[in-house]
Amino acid sequence: MNSDIKQLKVSLIVDSEYISKWEYDAIVYASARSEFKIDSVLYCLNSVSYRQYFKHFFYFALNLVSMRNKWTKRTKWSTLIPDKNRVKRFEAETNGRWQSIPQGIREWLDTSTPDVILKFGMNLLSDPQNLPSKFGVLSFHHGNPTKYRGRPAGFYEILFKEDEIGVIVQRLTNSLDGGEIVSSGNFKLFKHSYKRSLENAYGSGRYLLLKALNNLENHISPDSLGKIYTLPTNYQVANFVLKLLLQKLKWIIGVMFFRKKWSISTSKKSVKDFMVDPDLSTHSATFHTPNRLSFAADPFILENGMIICEVAERGSNVGNLAVIDDGEFKFIDSLYFEKDRHISFPFVTHIEETQFLLPEMASYGQQRLFELGDNDQILRSIPLLGLEHESLIDPIITQQDGLIWLFAGKLGSDLDCLFLWSTKSIYEPFIEHDRNPIVCSPKFARNAGTIFDFEGHLYRPAQNCTDSYGDGISIMKIEEISQMSYAETLVKTINFSASYGPHTINFGGNIVVFDQYTKVFDPFAWKTKVSI
Repeated sequence: MNSDIKQLKVSLIVDSEYISKWEYDAIVYASARSEFKIDSVLYCLNSVSYRQYFKHFFYFALNLVSMRNKWTKRTKWSTLIPDKNRVKRFEAETNGRWQSIPQGIREWLDTSTPDVILKFGMNLLSDPQNLPSKFGVLSFHHGNPTKYRGRPAGFYEILFKEDEIGVIVQRLTNSLDGGEIVSSGNFKLFKHSYKRSLENAYGSGRYLLLKALNNLENHISPDSLGKIYTLPTNYQVANFVLKLLLQKLKWIIGVMFFRKKWSISTSKKSVKDFMVDPDLSTHSATFHTPNRLSFAADPFILENGMIICEVAERGSNVGNLAVIDDGEFKFIDSLYFEKDRHISFPFVTHIEETQFLLPEMASYGQQRLFELGDNDQILRSIPLLGLEHESLIDPIITQQDGLIWLFAGKLGSDLDCLFLWSTKSIYEPFIEHDRNPIVCSPKFARNAGTIFDFEGHLYRPAQNCTDSYGDGISIMKIEEISQMSYAETLVKTINFSASYGPHTINFGGNIVVFDQYTKVFDPFAWKTKVSI
């Protein structure tokens, strides 16, 4: 990890014996990947919540039903600080909703100045820039500050039909949610569930603390600031709940009575042809999915030109791997794979002239790489070191500058967050990237196929999961990749009008292979719902 943050001293602002679980986990996640420490705790004893129960009665009812979740559970912060003598309790100076830290506490902080102060408590903090701290006061805000400042998190985004919720770690100023952005991300909104949307924003957003600590000397100042929102009125909550219920009904009907009908197709196009004209309908052919299979998806191309993909038998929700041979789907029979364990996304790569298979196998535990021999037989299994405790989603590998780079999602945040690791050899431990997660967006995070080269540049296909899962692909140009940085930009989007997708795309010579799906009515769809 970045040596710049190994000795960071962090002071934590709280206003009770507890913080939220997502706040606690953000600290634990960051401290496990660096050597910063909570050096002191500033405990405010007089934070006050100004609640107008009659005006916002429906909001507080909504809070009880939908806003409390597994990530907002109260968690003791006391285990985070080894020296209890470094806990300072104080009464804040108050001016309306604004509070300031008294001079005595500032002088105490000055005797052992922290590198950064992390605010997980108090009301609005007045003059945070005047506190003794090398890098200022950092605070989370769940909302894109160019559109949504204030609170509550996610409410107005769902009310106004946004696709995602922004989350930032900002360096505080006296401008409400208008500070310098040190790290940021966007996370999927589930239009039918406020609770799930918040769980996603809190759970995946907690990764942003580590990114912020790795990025303290850099920041982005918002070009413009959005409206400051306050607690919604009873009318707004009633309108919100009605919209939510209608979306919930639509979602339930979709789950119960519609299934995804997947298909795999090919088009006679090279990478160059595709980048010039991404229309995949030209000279295309679709494989017939036999009735014994409930779906076929995630196509990749083997060295011999055959297509390997994920399939599932009817009546099963467990994916297996198969090779398409002359239009026939043949299951891969291997001692390394179990029929009752899900496996998918059979990424194919070459390392030192040897063909390997790197499938998604989160249900198996530790990620493994499989050497493929003649006739696509699996010769051996190689456990990937350094990833023993990770459940990877849609992993892919590329080689650049003498390093092997592994891109993957993590189970639970795979629709929003993309992570990166590197190693010099598949037999050496993979090292996590300093800027993880390198992508935070449901539009661009999840891998959609093999990274390919075009005119000397690397391009990464990414799924668009903002609305329906895998509904279209974004082609991301990798601008920079090193052990200290990663940057990519969007150059092209591909969508189908008559179906959902494409969802996965791969190239082999003058052939491109891809998948897509339609939603078809099935009165018994609820019996076997397959999640790909």
